[in-house]
Amino acid sequence: MYKKLILIILNISLSAMGFGQISTNKIYFSNGNLKGTGAISEDNVREGNWQFYSIEDTISNIEDKIPVVIGQYTKGREIGEWKIFDIKNSFIRQIITYLPNNTIDAKFYSFKDYYSTGKILEEGLVLNNFQEGESKKYYPNGILESQGTFSKGKKNGLWTYHFRENGEIKYKQNYKNGKKDGAYLLMGADQKINIEGNYLDD
Repeated sequence: MYKKLILIILNISLSAMGFGQISTNKIYFSNGNLKGTGAISEDNVREGNWQFYSIEDTISNIEDKIPVVIGQYTKGREIGEWKIFDIKNSFIRQIITYLPNNTIDAKFYSFKDYYSTGKILEEGLVLNNFQEGESKKYYPNGILESQGTFSKGKKNGLWTYHFRENGEIKYKQNYKNGKKDGAYLLMGADQKINIEGNYLDD
């Protein structure tokens, strides 16, 4: 009864915000299991909160189902923070934050991947399914492992890699279109240069 009341209030609120007639929609996998549920507008586009489930989830009672993805739509476009869960180990595996210029056809969002401990594994940006801009990756102990930039999903420019134990620089490497290109430096534990050289389109 309580959940039905919440849904009624949500529908009224969305209608008041200019979304018109709102109805609840369910989508299914080819095997018949529930894939997702949420609201759609009279124009048949997704609005408001949506929840998505695992294809392996055979629980029929929706109130007992555990979502693998939770997020929001406006006019069919993902907005705000989305959470992706690791159901088997019960932790947040990834948080995606859709940026203002994200569109239905051109996805643009930041992401943070997590270890099961809750510590960050990796963070960066994605544009049209390719990593773009600055990226950072971390060891399980929280120390920075690597840092650099992507362009259309390929490493570009200077990347730095760090020692697991203390975060000191392990080596530096330049990339061009995902390939090692240009100067590199291999550092010792004392942070003195051990090896330096150049790659050419390796």
